[in-house]
Amino acid sequence: LNIVHYVSVRALCALLTALSLSFIFGRRFIEASQKNFTAGPRPFLDHQNKKSTPTMGGLFILLVIGYLVATSSAFFKGVILPRASQAVGGEVTVAEASIRPFSQVTLRHLTVKTTGAEPLLQAEEVRLRYSLFSILGGTLQADEVTITSPTVQVIENADGSSNLDPLLKHEAQPATQSVPASSRPPKIDLKNFALKNA
Repeated sequence: LNIVHYVSVRALCALLTALSLSFIFGRRFIEASQKNFTAGPRPFLDHQNKKSTPTMGGLFILLVIGYLVATSSAFFKGVILPRASQAVGGEVTVAEASIRPFSQVTLRHLTVKTTGAEPLLQAEEVRLRYSLFSILGGTLQADEVTITSPTVQVIENADGSSNLDPLLKHEAQPATQSVPASSRPPKIDLKNFALKNA
């Protein structure tokens, strides 16, 4: 089904999902919020006129819109990728990103470029399935890491430098913050790692 790869189709599906979530959980969210909300005496406001103001409904709509924005490909390219590029000391780009923040991230046509015209790393697709709740609990649990058609090009110049140097130099930089001696290293639980067409 190549139709699901079109941005317009996925945007329509996201809109329908947001409307469905609003219809299913919106009323319950508003009722629960109104039960927990108590307003003190404010003589300068006419609470009877503001009783029907859809404040909680507006908050729920903002939460749904924020979720859709945070999981969009445009947000990933404009906010997440620049930070990733700075972290690796190069330029990281993708043609398309599919994000399910609680369980899965899929990147298509991933490219990592440091110096020169040729990229250091290219992959047709990178898929990561994980458990967000386990990560928040301190365990880096990845149910699946699949890299499809990866290509690594290490180019050495005449002066002995290579396109791998920026990444190595960035990793070799000393940490600015000291790590407490009592801190434990994170637990890593990788269940399935696969390279396809490598």
